[in-house]
Parts: sequence; structure tokens; C-alpha cells
Amino acid sequence: MNSRKFIKYGSLILVLTLIISLFSAVGFAEEKRTEIKFGVAPYTDALALASLLNYMLEEELGMDVNIINTNLGASYQAVATKSEDLHLTSWLPETHKNYWEKVASDVTVFGIIHEHAEMCWAVPNYVPKDKLNSIPDMGDPEVRKELNGKIFGISAGAGEMQISEKMMEEYEALDDYSLIPASDVSMVAQLDRKIKRNEWAVVTLWRPHFAWNRYDIRCLEHPKGYLGTEERSQLIGRNDFVDIYPDKVSTALSRFWLPIEKVDELTEMYGEYEEATGEKFAEKYPEIMNYWVNGYEALNN
Repeated sequence: MNSRKFIKYGSLILVLTLIISLFSAVGFAEEKRTEIKFGVAPYTDALALASLLNYMLEEELGMDVNIINTNLGASYQAVATKSEDLHLTSWLPETHKNYWEKVASDVTVFGIIHEHAEMCWAVPNYVPKDKLNSIPDMGDPEVRKELNGKIFGISAGAGEMQISEKMMEEYEALDDYSLIPASDVSMVAQLDRKIKRNEWAVVTLWRPHFAWNRYDIRCLEHPKGYLGTEERSQLIGRNDFVDIYPDKVSTALSRFWLPIEKVDELTEMYGEYEEATGEKFAEKYPEIMNYWVNGYEALNN
């Protein structure tokens, strides 16, 4: 083959190679993932929101969802290292601060799920306010006796438990108390048992939580401020999420927001329907689901 033909055929092969590469790149760019793995900690509000998010992703957006029940620290790290795609939920600015600071530069924030979240230590409202209205009041021997020197908490390692452990060290009034770690379910069971017996109890609680709808309870004042003030709950994902998943999914996740009253209702529904909560909520509030999936235009139809 002479040099002229070599150049001719070589140029043709180069052009064909570029065309094939171009079409391959376009095809690859259009090929988006359909499987989503997201982590959720075993707390009622998170589980209720997980059921709702799962329904939206599977039934409305056609995704295959794998929900991972995990602890907070593991889930934050899993999203940062891309072994999970989403984490539900991230409480900021204080509750999950320690976890957040380790991964902030390696994750995507889709937006706020709800505002007006808060943590507190709660007591039944029949406990007299003139006896127990703030954490320093717990140092009174009579109060300590009524409470049996116990504070019923949730799982060890949870953001609120880390803060509560610090409070145990910082408040002299708590020197003779024990902070008892347990599951969310066990904590509520203790509260329920105490209320049925008209006994005093202090539990680590937060809002949103179905306990606020189910029981007549109040928060104790915490003058040292460790429990913070109102917080926001966020949805976070791996930092390449918008590149590897369909745009409709990322957009819907950015709209996934509820007022706190609806989240309280959702958590109450979870007590009855559990994994079916998302479907039941969508049936009750189709306009909310329609907005998440289709945007503002859906509200005008």
C-alpha cells in the first residue's frame, strides 16, 4: 500500500473511530442509574420519612430502592465514600455536627426536609412545674427519688445521646443519675409505662416524633443550651449524584420538603402502617406528592 492510500485509509479509520467514540460517549451520558441505596437510622421520624421517600422513588419515579438500616456515623461515611447514595436525615447545625464536619466537602445537600426540629428532655405534663421545670431542678433529692435516678435515652452514638452524655458531665444536678441507652421503641415504652402508672419520668426526645401527638408531655428547660434551639433536617447524597442519576430524580429530591406539622402526622401514621406509611400519606395528600414529582406546574393543573 502506497503512502497516499495509507493516509487515505488511515484518515477514514480515524474518522470512524471518532464517530464511534462520540456515539458511545453520548450513549454513556444518557445511561443513568436506576438503583438507589439510602441509609436511615432506626428512629421513628427517619423511618417514617424513609417510607415516604421510598414510595416516591419507586412508585412515582420508577427507581429500584434498597433501604439500609444503619447507625448515623456509618451512614455519613458511606455516603461520603459512595457506598450509599443518600442519607436520611442530617440534623444541623448542632445535633449531627460531629458527623457533618467529617464529610461536608464530600457530599451533596439536596435541601431541607423540614425545619423547626428540636431536641429536649421531656417529662409528662402532670409532673408539677414548681418541682421540675428545668434540668437543674433534677438535683433536688425529692425529684431524684421520684425519677429513681434514671433518664431514659435512645441508642448509644445518636447525636442527642452524645449531647446528653456531655450534659451528664456538665450539670452537677445530674451527678447521681444514670443515662440509660436503648432503642427509640424502648424509650417510648418506658414513657408509656410511666404515664399509665402516673409516675415521673425523663426521656430524651425530639420533634418530629409521634410521642407529641400521643402523650401530654413538655420539654424541660436547659439553661446551658447543649440541646440547642430549633434545627433543620436535610437530605444528603453522594457528591456525584446529579451526574449519575436521572435529572427528574435529583429535582424531585430537591423538592422533598414538609412542614413540621405534617412530619408529626407522618410519624404518627408510621405507628399504624409502618412500611406502608408512604403509600397511605401519598393517598391522603396526592397534591404534595404531585408537586414533588412534577413541580409547580402540577399545582396549577
